[in-house]
Amino acid sequence: MTLFKGRSIMCPPIFKGESYFQWSNIMKYFIRGFDFDIWMIIEDGHLETPKKKKMSVKDTKKDQLNAKAVHILLCALDEEISKKISSSKSAKNIWEKLEKFYGKEEKKDGVPSSVNLISSSKLHGVMAYEDPKLSSNSCDSNSYLFEELQDAFDELFLEFETMNSIFKKIISKLEFENDFLLKTKLDFENQNEIFEK
Repeated sequence: MTLFKGRSIMCPPIFKGESYFQWSNIMKYFIRGFDFDIWMIIEDGHLETPKKKKMSVKDTKKDQLNAKAVHILLCALDEEISKKISSSKSAKNIWEKLEKFYGKEEKKDGVPSSVNLISSSKLHGVMAYEDPKLSSNSCDSNSYLFEELQDAFDELFLEFETMNSIFKKIISKLEFENDFLLKTKLDFENQNEIFEK
């Protein structure tokens, strides 16, 4: 399956949830070729500067590079994937979410593993929110920032959507094979009736 054929050198390849490693490799070269400083913002990250009347030239440049990087990444994502991670304001955060969900946890058959995510402390934080016995008022390991909880939710939602899409394809394939087997069985029964006569 060729996901990236016939693309323009001015347009990033679109990631639709499959072949992450191929897409991320092409994307790295696309961004580096476009502007190496934008790739460095994705790789090194960008600390948001405090809101003040006058920002330094350096801070303004970093904000601008981060905005460009976020824009390029969101333009390179399928609409459904883009909707799910567009709350991220940092290009590095977007790249890490994609890497974590589609890269490191992807099995050989393309199905992401939920074991690491479900056992993660972020999910424990989500459960602590609903179960008072698990939560604590003190600032300990069960205290989570909203962004961490949002990231955990985004990861779970992306995994659900991916699994749902994979299961729909499997069900469709099984239905097709079932129809084929029923037709074959009917043909065989008809052939058998002919031979018996």
